[in-house]
Amino acid sequence: MKILSTILLFLVCTVNAFSGGYSSWWQQTPEGNMIAHERAINGYTTGIVCKNANVKGGYQGHVIPNLKEWYFYKRHFIGQYRDSSQAYFFIFDESNCQKEIFTRQEEFKTQLKKKKLKPVIWTRWYNKNYGVIFTDGHLGDKLFCAYVQMPLIVLFSLFFTIVLFRTKFNITKPINKLNLVLAGILVLRIILDLFPNSI
Repeated sequence: MKILSTILLFLVCTVNAFSGGYSSWWQQTPEGNMIAHERAINGYTTGIVCKNANVKGGYQGHVIPNLKEWYFYKRHFIGQYRDSSQAYFFIFDESNCQKEIFTRQEEFKTQLKKKKLKPVIWTRWYNKNYGVIFTDGHLGDKLFCAYVQMPLIVLFSLFFTIVLFRTKFNITKPINKLNLVLAGILVLRIILDLFPNSI
């Protein structure tokens, strides 16, 4: 009974952490820069923070503020942001923190074509924290990961292993097919978190 009470206490603390003003999050980009979603003067803003300390950004160190949507491709961070009511397009070279800003979409598309920064197979557009299993987010993310996600992954792994051993690795059994599909989904989600680039 004490164990159940302790587990419930941790789950309640995790749920409270989500509603306690912990809405900021940070996510590392494929090349080591950061996307930061932080409280600003007029609500929350999402921006790029450069890993190079010599590159100074504006408010809270954001090199490009108010991100609307973006994708990663060939060591570049590409997307759109808003400043007041104006929409801008950008190409951010992650290796040296150089940015190109465009006010017209035609110029932006021309530059993308010139630099060959248009994904061929799949453009993975983001507009929020893209990490599901692996995230650098706020306290709520860490508590949720520690007390919900990881225990569920461990329990699923134990269940998966026990069922496989009890059925003598017989893949034709429906429960093993279901387990393999669920394991495949979990592995795919982990791969998508670790490699957020477009293809």
